[in-house]
Amino acid sequence: MNNSDHKILFIIPTFFFQENYHKDLFYSELPIKTLQVSAILKKRAKISTDFLDLRFEKELLPTYSQIKVDLVNFEEKLIKLLEHNFIEQVETIFLIMDSSYQFLQTVLIANILKKKFPAIRLIVAGQHPTAMSVDFSGKRSEFDMIIVGEPESAISELINFNYFSKTKKLNHPSVIHSSNMYDLNKLPFPDYSAYLTKYDFRDFFHFTIHASRGCPFHCSFCKIMRTRFRNFSFTHFIKRFEQLQKIVLNSNPSLPKISFLDQSYNSAILGTKILHHIIENKLNEIFNFTCQTRIEIIAKHKELLELFQKARMVPGFGLESANKQLLLEMKKTRNPTNYLKKLKEILEFYKSISEPYCRINTLAGFPGEDSNTFDDTIRFLKNSAFHENIQISPSLFINDPICSVYDNMAYYEQTYGTIFQKEWWMIQSDPLKNAVLPKPSKNYSKLQLIDDYKEKYLPLLTEFRLSPFKPLVHWKTYHNKWKNDLIKKN
Repeated sequence: MNNSDHKILFIIPTFFFQENYHKDLFYSELPIKTLQVSAILKKRAKISTDFLDLRFEKELLPTYSQIKVDLVNFEEKLIKLLEHNFIEQVETIFLIMDSSYQFLQTVLIANILKKKFPAIRLIVAGQHPTAMSVDFSGKRSEFDMIIVGEPESAISELINFNYFSKTKKLNHPSVIHSSNMYDLNKLPFPDYSAYLTKYDFRDFFHFTIHASRGCPFHCSFCKIMRTRFRNFSFTHFIKRFEQLQKIVLNSNPSLPKISFLDQSYNSAILGTKILHHIIENKLNEIFNFTCQTRIEIIAKHKELLELFQKARMVPGFGLESANKQLLLEMKKTRNPTNYLKKLKEILEFYKSISEPYCRINTLAGFPGEDSNTFDDTIRFLKNSAFHENIQISPSLFINDPICSVYDNMAYYEQTYGTIFQKEWWMIQSDPLKNAVLPKPSKNYSKLQLIDDYKEKYLPLLTEFRLSPFKPLVHWKTYHNKWKNDLIKKN
């Protein structure tokens, strides 16, 4: 069989027990890793690919919001959906997991496929398989291949070995560790056109681009796959950037926005050069831009603030916590006092201008968090960031198996009395709630955390001049219900 005869179906899983808040968080994100792998397969091996994004398949949507998963109903609807999408022509199904939240549904899909379509090869890759490949291996595994690490590198190796031209399946799962880092300057443009032809939602998706991959910093809460930090060449980046601009203008004509996904935008060699490119080519008159950057980098190069302003680039700053001990535990900085001082100076700049705004990210419920550390952060935000031109963006710490906290749980248990829910992704209930620590510290329960989070952040969220009303209602409803459910359990 030639590669050109081989057809791959990418299934993008979601998760069960969904509420409106989950949809606000996850539905606008494009499956960029999947689109990137699809582009490599098409360009290098001339393989035909297709997509099935389970977030948007109407037949399945009712099964996601039930209190208890109806396995029979989900299986029947999924099989009909696959048959409608010509499953009989598919040789390989690829599932790339962006989050451990998708674990239960991914395994369920694999069980159904193994039973109903045993001849099809199943490959799983992404965040969770990289962190916990053991969850997918074993003699009874439904998967033929488990990819650990960057899927682009592994796929290239499989193409070199003519894997997709072979028809024979292995009797046991093969675990493939990506041995090399993919050359970013050889990455083809992601397969947006094929995906957006099928899921053509106007002014809905969140479009992103990288100037680099990996991160030179090592925050202990980070959920991003660990890879060597490397940069695109300016020539290759601009080519991708120009292609993406056309896609965005076509898909999001009402609000053309591009977000840089670099973990530390100004650590990228191209960071400043891209800002100048945006300004010189007047892209700031057409698009809105966002990025994530580091407080200490901007503090050393204050001229970047004016460049951000001219480029209409909204920077996100990771405060995470204003408690000095937690900042050290998070490995966010070695000098918390100076770190907080420099952020205050940056925030004064954004208070003095009308646009663009800046965003402050905070992280609640990290191991060691208690009522005092939580209040330290709230106090800092009230005193220094409570302003209509500053967006406060809180989130709860997720004990993701790919972050360093997961590998060092014993330390936090001994030091702070933290209680963890290990293998939370296997529990059949809301994975976001399961991933939050049962007890961040000895005298601080999940109930206390959620109560503080809801009550103390809500007034801060409403001050921002562009706060969206509907998502804010969903945020409040979700956390209020969560709090009440925890009260009932206690």
